Amino acid sequence: RLTLRDLTTVGERHAPENCRRAICRARVTYQFKVGGKLELKFPWGGSKTVDLTRPALLRKKRTPWRYGVDKRTRRPFMGDPRAKVTLEIYGGVQCPFTARFMGVVKDLLSVQKRGIKVVFMDFPLRYHRMGRRGALAARSVLAQKGARAYWLYLERLMANKRRITDARLLTWAKALGADPTKVKADLDAKKYEAAIQADIAAGKAKGVKGTPSVYYNGTRGPHYGFWKARSILKPLLGRRLRKVR
Repeated sequence: RLTLRDLTTVGERHAPENCRRAICRARVTYQFKVGGKLELKFPWGGSKTVDLTRPALLRKKRTPWRYGVDKRTRRPFMGDPRAKVTLEIYGGVQCPFTARFMGVVKDLLSVQKRGIKVVFMDFPLRYHRMGRRGALAARSVLAQKGARAYWLYLERLMANKRRITDARLLTWAKALGADPTKVKADLDAKKYEAAIQADIAAGKAKGVKGTPSVYYNGTRGPHYGFWKARSILKPLLGRRLRKVR
C-alpha cells in the first residue's frame, strides 16, 4: 500500500517553514488521472503528478536510519547510535497524537541521517484499553527478534490503534517472525510489566501527564510539527543540521 510518504519528499509534504496561515495545516489532496497518474495538490501552493505505473514505486525501500540496542541502557533505538541528540518519547501505542508525532520523527530521521537517536518510553494511558497489552507484546517481540522488529511492531500497533485485540497482537508478532506462543505466554505472565512501570515512573518523575511528551537531550520540547521539532534541533546540532529537500 502506497502512502504520501512514498510519493513525496520531506520538503514537499510539509508546508514551508515560515508558513503561518491555517491553510498550511491543511491536508494534501489528490485526484486520479487517466493513464495511471495521480495528481497531488499542496494547500500552500503547487502540485505534483506521480506515475503510479512506475515499477520503482512498488520496490521495498530501505529506511535511511539504523535500528539497534544501546549497550549502556539496553534500550532499543532508531537513528544514529553515536548521536549528539537523543529524542526521548513518552507515548502510547493507542494514542493518536503519539502516532502522528512518530510520522514527524521519521521525517526528521529521513533528513538527518546522522546526529539523532530516538528512544520510545512506554507511557500507556488508563483510558487506552489495549495500550498496556500492546506495550507488553512489543517488549516480547523485542526480546525475540530485536530492535528492528520492535519498532516495526510499534508502527503496526499505532497504525491499527483502534483494532488492537489479543488475537491481532499475536498475528502481527508472527508476521515479524516472533513466536506467537511465546508472546501469548509473556502477555499472560505480564513478564515485562516491571519494565513498563519503570518507564511510567521515570515519566512521572519528569512531570509527564499526557502523551506524547518529548525530551530533546533531557529538555522537554514540542511534540507536534516538523518545523517545531527542527527549531529545537537547530541549536543542538549546529552546522550538522542538514537542509530539507
